[in-house]
Amino acid sequence: MTIYTRAYSNSSAGKLVCGRKKTGGHLSPEQLLEEFKNHALLRNQYPTALVSVSDRLLDTLNRAFNMKYERRDDPANIWVVFINVPDPLPVSPACTIHSAEDLARKCGIWNPQRFHYEFLFEWAIPEQYAQHKVSLKTLVDRGLDWDRYYCFRVDTNLPLRDLREKVREMLDHKSWPSSYDYYGVGISLGWFAKSFGARAPLKWICFQLLQDCIPEVLEADDEEGQDLCDGIDDVVADSWLASLEFFWNVRDWEEMCEREFDRHLDALNELKAEWEALEVHSLFDSFCDGSDSAPVSVEERAMLDGVAAEDYRRDPDGFDSITAMLEEMGLHANRGREDPEHTEIRQREKPSITWQRWYDDEWAEYQSKIKRLETWINKTIEAEAVRIGL
Repeated sequence: MTIYTRAYSNSSAGKLVCGRKKTGGHLSPEQLLEEFKNHALLRNQYPTALVSVSDRLLDTLNRAFNMKYERRDDPANIWVVFINVPDPLPVSPACTIHSAEDLARKCGIWNPQRFHYEFLFEWAIPEQYAQHKVSLKTLVDRGLDWDRYYCFRVDTNLPLRDLREKVREMLDHKSWPSSYDYYGVGISLGWFAKSFGARAPLKWICFQLLQDCIPEVLEADDEEGQDLCDGIDDVVADSWLASLEFFWNVRDWEEMCEREFDRHLDALNELKAEWEALEVHSLFDSFCDGSDSAPVSVEERAMLDGVAAEDYRRDPDGFDSITAMLEEMGLHANRGREDPEHTEIRQREKPSITWQRWYDDEWAEYQSKIKRLETWINKTIEAEAVRIGL
């Protein structure tokens, strides 16, 4: 598996999708280079077909903090997402990844090494590869807060080297001037990784930070390396993931997910019942002659509703009994009639609103209710997951 990260906010041109907000076929070599030239422009305002990710966590954190301080985005709407891609990558036009450094060399861009850690998806990042995401607000609430560092700067854009130094200060545990307390470094790494939640690739985060900030620790011998791993495990595994408190929190969360899922199904069934009733009325209206004085009483409509409900349960695509009852009532269909006289009458009439427009409006409202319901359920579940550290 190869792990990438990406930072985006709700105001970004795209989240897991490119700035064009659409997908297309595999880009030709010429198209790819043209898209990259636009992508590489620092202040480019034109959306491209490329989605940028990084295999370096500090790059992504730096972008996330820049969104807060430079663009003034709300930290609750800034996200760091972990993308777990199979290795080797399945051969598919739906998922193609390119090295930004290689593309920069082909385009003749100055200093292509600055793109060394950047990779590009064509059109979109497949949702199944998005392993986990966490908001910048959650990270700050859990201790990754560099506010006090920013307030001493004249500009608002934090250079990566300064962020690296800040993290190094957090991790730099020396028992002697030239010797590291490897267990202490492991403890600090574990607390840093824990901020991203239990669903994040915790070991990967730890060794990413080591490689970027204090790479000399990676040269430790076996005993020192074991001390380092013990420090990480004591924070991440023993005192957190393996604790009874975390176990019961996760179990309660899973039960809450089941309850919310049941509530979701009940609410969907209610919405479906409402929609089926609306469908009956729209079907009835489609058989009316369109005038304001349709010869249908309240009793006839109620009887029609009852037959329609029974018909729908038996055969949702049928409505044979409804059709027969409408014919008995002397009602005529708006469309498909061969009666010339009826056609002539319909041509003379101009109703203020057709049943089809009403039907379309109700269908849109039905879909909107479902979307709002799903959003509310997801927010409820995710808020509880964040609270318990997932």
